[in-house]
Amino acid sequence: MNNKISFIEALKIIFENENVFMLCDFKNELTGIYPSICVYKGDACDFIGKLRWPKDGKPSSVDEDLQRELLKYKK
Repeated sequence: MNNKISFIEALKIIFENENVFMLCDFKNELTGIYPSICVYKGDACDFIGKLRWPKDGKPSSVDEDLQRELLKYKK
């Protein structure tokens, strides 16, 4: 994928488009206890992908399917 979106950029796009995207509201995902946060889209809350917290020396990341969708909304 040519246009990589960082974890922080992804969150920014999600919050700027809160009428389109939604983070899972499970506390363990949001606080990093679980290694990822599920992201949903639309009224039907269709699963798009995950934001992955840094873990075991690996940096945070954004699933490719989620990146493709977020790029449509990047300003």
